[in-house]
Parts: sequence; C-alpha cells; structure tokens
Amino acid sequence: MASIPKRLCTHRNIFCSKNAVHDKMPSLLRQLKTDSPDFSAQLDALLDRDQVFDTHVEKTVREIIGKVRQYGDQALLDLTAQYDGLRCKEPADLEIDPSECENALSRIDVGLRRSLEHAADRIRQFHTRQRETSWHYEQEDGTRLGQQIRPLERVGICLGLQALFDHSTEDGGRVGLGFLKGEVKHFTEGIGLDHDVQKVPHMGWNNVTQTTSHPLWAGINQHSRFYFVHSYYADAVQCVEVLGTTEYGVRFTSAAGRENVFAVQFHPEKSHTQGLALLHNFVHWNGCT
Repeated sequence: MASIPKRLCTHRNIFCSKNAVHDKMPSLLRQLKTDSPDFSAQLDALLDRDQVFDTHVEKTVREIIGKVRQYGDQALLDLTAQYDGLRCKEPADLEIDPSECENALSRIDVGLRRSLEHAADRIRQFHTRQRETSWHYEQEDGTRLGQQIRPLERVGICLGLQALFDHSTEDGGRVGLGFLKGEVKHFTEGIGLDHDVQKVPHMGWNNVTQTTSHPLWAGINQHSRFYFVHSYYADAVQCVEVLGTTEYGVRFTSAAGRENVFAVQFHPEKSHTQGLALLHNFVHWNGCT
C-alpha cells in the first residue's frame, strides 16, 4: 500500500501527513506555518528520506521500460497480467470505472479525506488566481474594448502532427490520439512510389499550399517552401481539418488542426524566414480561427 505524499503546498501553508500507510494515517493533516521559527528544521525532517538503492528493482524497471518501448500496448497488457493478475484483451479494459474510484475514496477515513480535499482546494485556489482572465467594457460611444484570454492547447511539429491522427501504420501499426480524423501512412503504401524518382525519406524543401486562411499563415506567401524530413505522411479524412497540403508522389496533409490546435509536418524551425514567421504567428495567436 503506497503512502500518502508528504507535501501538499500552498502559498502560505504546507500540509503534511505523517509517514504512515493507509491503516495508520492520522485523521487530520499537520499544518506547518512558514513564519514559525523552526519551520525549516521541521520541513527538512519531514522531507528526509532514506536513500536506498536496490539493483533488483532497477533491473526490473529497465526491463519493463524496454518491453513497453518494443511492444507498446501489448506489453502493457502482458505486464498487467504478470504483476496484477488482471488479464485484459484491449488497453481500454485497463480504464478504471469512475464508480470504482469513488468507492475507494469512500473507504478513506472521513477526517483524512476532508483534510486532503481542503489542502487540494487551497492549492487549486492559489493557481486559479494566477490565471489571466478575459475582460471587456464598452465606452460611451459604443466602442467595445477588452482582452480575450484563450489558452493554446498545443502546436505539433513533424511527428507532433502525425500523433494527432487516429492511426499510423508505422512499426506494425500504432494508435494515435484521435484528435484529427485520418491515418498516417508510409510513402510507399499503395501509391506506387518510384524510388528512382522520389526518394524516401522525403527530405528537403518543398512547397506548401495553404488550403484555407488561418492566423498562423499571416504574412506567409501561398506555396512558400518549407523544410521536410519524413517517411510517413498524414492522410486526413476531414477536409475542414486540412490547413495545408504538399505534393511528393502523393498529395498529403502538411498542415492540419482545428479549434486552438495547429500542427505541421514540416520543420518551421529549419525553414528560414517563413518558418520563423509561422512560429511568430503562433506565439501571438489568441487561439481563435
């Protein structure tokens, strides 16, 4: 049974549990105040951990990581069966039902759970107050002014674009994040690519056709050249998610996205002034299209 983490920190107070497993945990967490004369000594004592090096544990962990790297999802299923005695057919079977989580929480000492929730709430409040907020106002002449804050979720570059799609045929087949609809394929798959004419990987400068207007294309000429290095290409299903295409034996999706997500197959950081312009546009993008 794992012990509760030693520290849950807020701006002013640090809530700590004693080093105890679940059945010996105190009902209330200790509270250390940063203005206490012996605060540093108390904190150091709580954070003091024995440095134990176990070669067997290290060897086992390395083997687990190696299996996951080599066999992916199947390794997770096999390891779950080996260490937890739980046999699953699909990775989705590993997901814990929310009702099970709630049932587990219900078995925690009421006082301890209340203290943990209180500490977590204080942390959440502190970080929430650090967020920039949107604001608007209207002047007497009807002019509406303000600031709209919309966090950017991510920008994908090269493999970052491919990972957003449903599936890739690379390495025997891999499941993607499924944020964008489509498949990632090797250039030689089903298109009769002549290696004497078109080399794989696709490496070098090539044109990008902007298929729709987007804030990240601002100031970048249509059919500008960007630098590519890849053997797999994205074949998007939803036209609305395609923001740019490129020709290399086949027309493929070289820029894609939706909402506040934008991804490219090429490397803007290697693409001279037009690449820098795209990165500049991303930094100053408000997330709206």
